[in-house]
Amino acid sequence: MEHFRASNGTVEMELESMRPWRFIIILCVSACVHEAPQEAQIPFASQASPLIVEPTESGILEIELEASQLENSPNRLLKYGFNQMSPGPVLLAPVGTELRATLVNQLEMPTTLHWHGAGAPNTMDGTPRVQDPVLPGETFQYEFTLSNPGTFWYHPHFDTARQVDLGLYGMVIVYEPSEPQPDERLVLVFDSAAENQPREMIDDHRHIDGHGMHWLINGSTKDTFEVSSGAVVRAHLLNASNAGYLHLNSEGMRVIAHDQGYQGTVHDGPLVLGPGDRAEVEWLPGADPILVDHRPFSLNGGVTYMPEETLFSLVPLGDAPAASPSAMPVSTPEYKDYWTTKSADFTYVFHGDSRTNSWMLNGESFPDVTPFRTNVGREVIIEVRNLSSTNHPFHTHGHPFKVVSRNGNPVDPRNLHDTIDVAIFETMRLVVNTYNPGEWMVHCHILPHAYAGMMTYMIVE
Repeated sequence: MEHFRASNGTVEMELESMRPWRFIIILCVSACVHEAPQEAQIPFASQASPLIVEPTESGILEIELEASQLENSPNRLLKYGFNQMSPGPVLLAPVGTELRATLVNQLEMPTTLHWHGAGAPNTMDGTPRVQDPVLPGETFQYEFTLSNPGTFWYHPHFDTARQVDLGLYGMVIVYEPSEPQPDERLVLVFDSAAENQPREMIDDHRHIDGHGMHWLINGSTKDTFEVSSGAVVRAHLLNASNAGYLHLNSEGMRVIAHDQGYQGTVHDGPLVLGPGDRAEVEWLPGADPILVDHRPFSLNGGVTYMPEETLFSLVPLGDAPAASPSAMPVSTPEYKDYWTTKSADFTYVFHGDSRTNSWMLNGESFPDVTPFRTNVGREVIIEVRNLSSTNHPFHTHGHPFKVVSRNGNPVDPRNLHDTIDVAIFETMRLVVNTYNPGEWMVHCHILPHAYAGMMTYMIVE
């Protein structure tokens, strides 16, 4: 039974552009838009990225996102999509763009859209706690300003585990024009296909446990992507899987940003992405292919005994030498000693066990939970403790947080996140500035865990 509750019960070319980058894509199926948007087109063939939709000249990004069953699904795993695509269209915009996205529900079940990490106001958050689910045949318009840079995504927040697993998701990229831009951008949306599990669990799409994964990239088994030699290539990565973890590494990989955009620091790989997490990675291809490896990673404790394997590769076109790295501005994140010594304002404790499929936050199972309350304009210290048998990607709606310590040790850099993986028996401290009033979901983003009750909410008044 669904645990969410309604609030009242019920191709081939390169587009000449003023932008200082190109997008590497193919499969440009028409999106449903109210007025002609700018669409980044294809510099190279044999790519497999979603359609890119940008604002009109008026500075408004307006689009219809029709949720429906896919008529020509490339595999049996992805059955739903937006505008007959899975992943759905990528929404690309500079900071300050007004988004007007109309959800058209052509499914046989209710649905919503949650704007994961994008800073939507509470009424636009897409959870049935603040919005009645959109019934079959009905529409709902989400309208808000994209005020912060980062790599975000949209997905349902009703029967979430099942609907996301069946392919209802898409990426949102918000960029800061004043920051150094790459020559090319690559969109890579990862989703996992389960093996070695009972057929009834796979068909249910709610209880996949994160073991025995094969990975789809942009809805396909394609694993090579062409890039320009001599270019600065920035890839926007999204782990859209229900429960699978990615552990990525390659020679020369630079992690430019995590889920809330560039924060003033850059680091080399490896990179671990839990379910729901995103990152921006830079590669500098020369004449030789770049192999990106994945080391199997389990939610039951991390890196496994299974051998590392190449997940995908970047194949350069041309023989130009590698470019110099982007000259990103460097800043020193703020740190206050009392963040790690003061008593926490809120504490969230993960409890649960894979054998019983009982998953709780603070000993409670959603919807029978006790929310924390706080006021707008406060600096709130949150402590997260994982006493369960698996890792948990901790996700907060409406408020990004700064990670300030792990197991009592200060963390550097202290970047903003909206989703962070908490390891088994780990204690993590977070700092949140409460600027966004409303009732905000807080949950594990292993979606079968959230479905089983590992979810609560925070009230900001």
